[in-house]
Amino acid sequence: MSAHLIGSAGARRKIQSARPRRTATILLSVAVLVATLAGCGSSSKEGDSQTSSSATQQIVTINFVGFPATTGASAWIFYGNTGIFQKYGFKLNYLPTAAATATDAEALKSGRADLSIVSPYQFASYMQTNSGVVSVFGLYQKNPEGILYRKDSGISSPADLAGKTVLAATGAPNIADTQAWLKLHGVDNVKIQQVALTQELPLLVANRAPAILTLPFSPAPSMAEKGIPTGQFVFADENPEFDALTYVAAAATTWLQNNKELAQNVLKGLQAALVATKADPGKAVDALIKANPTGAPSKTVAVAQAKSVFDYLQTPNDVGHPYGWMSPDDWTETLKYAQKYAGYTGSLDVSKLFTNDYYTSTTNASP
Repeated sequence: MSAHLIGSAGARRKIQSARPRRTATILLSVAVLVATLAGCGSSSKEGDSQTSSSATQQIVTINFVGFPATTGASAWIFYGNTGIFQKYGFKLNYLPTAAATATDAEALKSGRADLSIVSPYQFASYMQTNSGVVSVFGLYQKNPEGILYRKDSGISSPADLAGKTVLAATGAPNIADTQAWLKLHGVDNVKIQQVALTQELPLLVANRAPAILTLPFSPAPSMAEKGIPTGQFVFADENPEFDALTYVAAAATTWLQNNKELAQNVLKGLQAALVATKADPGKAVDALIKANPTGAPSKTVAVAQAKSVFDYLQTPNDVGHPYGWMSPDDWTETLKYAQKYAGYTGSLDVSKLFTNDYYTSTTNASP
């Protein structure tokens, strides 16, 4: 679902040779877990010692896809709330949303949310006729989207999807490009049936459908735990030009301007959570299960999800920058991709769509 980019593999992944490496900044992300718990050490690297001087924890509300569904995306957020975020003077409050649509940007302008997760090209379409919102963090900078299928359904290649039904979350922004991907493989008679996000996996488990449109790395461990063999077609693996930004986190420009120090601390806290989670995903998952005991998957499943998510957080253009930092080249290639495969008809000017200005010199670069 994205963040992440396109064009030919060479054009989209080309690293800018003149870009300086900087141990800078970071922001937020929906992809992983978090750092050490309070009292269990520090997740910060040298140079990232700044903490909030305020004893009061400021509340930051995030419009979060699928919450409280426990995927690799939500686990690190729960974990961060157990200690890391407090270090930086904030606490996250969660608002659920079924899909990362452009309309979620309205929650920012109305003040209902401070951060909102959106589809980059739907967000770009929204910004053609709107203003006052900007993306500040790239979640999945490499595209993890694809189709997860049951091996007992007779599927082993994209051609085997012909005549079958693939389930997709209602309002999912990636249906058009999924159809385009299928056509590239000579398949044009697949029925994509929209269902509630919470019903996708249960229907696959119950064998009510042979395949689902999803981020395959997330449900695959759960299926394996149930003894159901699955396979997956990750679109960008099959066709590199499908490697586009999938999800980004956006904020209202007025909120950023009025809460600059808080915004910077949120980015630092999220970066610390990601770095710590990568170092010890088991601790992150323990915190996730403690925070959400009724909705969390087993530790085995959650750890597998948490580890996999790091495969999709950055592109070569992001190397040397913090998690969440966004490359203008990646944004441009994503919009070109959206023009070709997802019905995007807006401008390719990315200057008003994102900002890296809220990273600071004490925000860690990704390890």
